Amino acid sequence: MDSISLEEKVNILFKQYMGTPSLVDTREFYEEPIENVRQEIVTSQIWSEVIPSTPSPVLSALTDSSLDSNGNPMAGSLAGYSVGVVQRFIKVPMEMIPGTNGQAYRIVDATISHPLTNSGQIGSYTNIGRDLIPYNYDPNGGYLFRIYRSTGQEITPGTGGWIVDRITGYLTFYEYADVSAQVNETAPPLISFYKYIGAKGVNASGFSQRVTFTGGDTGPENVAVSGVVINDKDATTEPSGHVISSVQWGGDSDGSFRISLKVEDLPVLSSLLVEKMVDGVWVTRDKIK
Repeated sequence: MDSISLEEKVNILFKQYMGTPSLVDTREFYEEPIENVRQEIVTSQIWSEVIPSTPSPVLSALTDSSLDSNGNPMAGSLAGYSVGVVQRFIKVPMEMIPGTNGQAYRIVDATISHPLTNSGQIGSYTNIGRDLIPYNYDPNGGYLFRIYRSTGQEITPGTGGWIVDRITGYLTFYEYADVSAQVNETAPPLISFYKYIGAKGVNASGFSQRVTFTGGDTGPENVAVSGVVINDKDATTEPSGHVISSVQWGGDSDGSFRISLKVEDLPVLSSLLVEKMVDGVWVTRDKIK
């Protein structure tokens, strides 16, 4: 039986991209049946927290000799260092993927944070290469992947035709012959990157639907009114000054807005705040009591 040709594979992928099945290879995509063939997205693939458009200055300033989250050197650390939902790693070790003849590598799993020197913090360090932040998430290159020889010398983009799969963390050299003398099973490369460590999925636990509001106007015909409740915390039992719910537009950066419900001292009990972030601080623009 003949294998599927490269042209046929490309045609299948193109039609899938256009949202159609590929039933007859010679058909144009618009001649195929109108069917929804787009891939489903499982909740574990959804990053539900906002990633800063640029890395935190604390993370971007880290160097080889900076300290990781356990107080050990960043270089080679599988513990890394995190700020918010972003974690940075510098020159972590990789190993050749069996059967690839030196062309592909993955980040090592280990039970100690610095496996190259067998030092650092004991723990379980697995799947470190998952959920890498795309290199182009910051147009200015703040989240770029960086690849190094085992000696620490950087392998610049284009050299060896290397590509990092951000989903698995796998590194592949598509022009391996150009680097095979420096990168191989006995001298595997090192990699630096940023990854997402925030929550995943669509969390609906904080939302509920009430059939009717208790109290208030339900209309001249007493029609049941539906509403989305952000949470059901009781302002009468919360300490004064606490913000018990909030809806925000934008990230934690200047220019963002949010509306918050804040507990106040009696007899006010609560207030609704309209806030804007200015110079890194939330400033109240309006207040309804």
